[in-house]
Amino acid sequence: MSPAARDQALEADASKIVGVEVRRESDGDLRRVVLLLRDAFEDSSAKLSATGVKLVGELAAISTRYPTYPVQLVGHADGQPPSSRETVSLARANAIYWALVQRGVDSRRMSVEGALPQPADLGAHGAVSDPASVQANLTLLYYVTQNSPVTV
Repeated sequence: MSPAARDQALEADASKIVGVEVRRESDGDLRRVVLLLRDAFEDSSAKLSATGVKLVGELAAISTRYPTYPVQLVGHADGQPPSSRETVSLARANAIYWALVQRGVDSRRMSVEGALPQPADLGAHGAVSDPASVQANLTLLYYVTQNSPVTV
């Protein structure tokens, strides 16, 4: 399968997951498939909700099906008080990370980040580039550059 066909297949498979918004972003040679997860966590916490547990299972299946893509997990906690946003957003990304590792996704493929929204430009944190996406609990990015496949 060609890299372009593989990228399209990843996007199509991710689009089938209920509760996940999928879009493609480009920045020069960097291309990525972005998955925005909503309702993955219980209110104001990093504890996975019932929906989140189901989403993790589906994300693990996709990550296993496409093992050469690097994955970046970016947690969000935009509804939190400013003093706890960084802690909760990073904890949310780590919760998904460890849940994926427990389901067999290679940890060396993944990176974790907690996003802090900037009032003027949420796009400064990479994945969340429009205000409508701010309510996502977590953004998962599959990098699909020409040279992106990783070997582990």
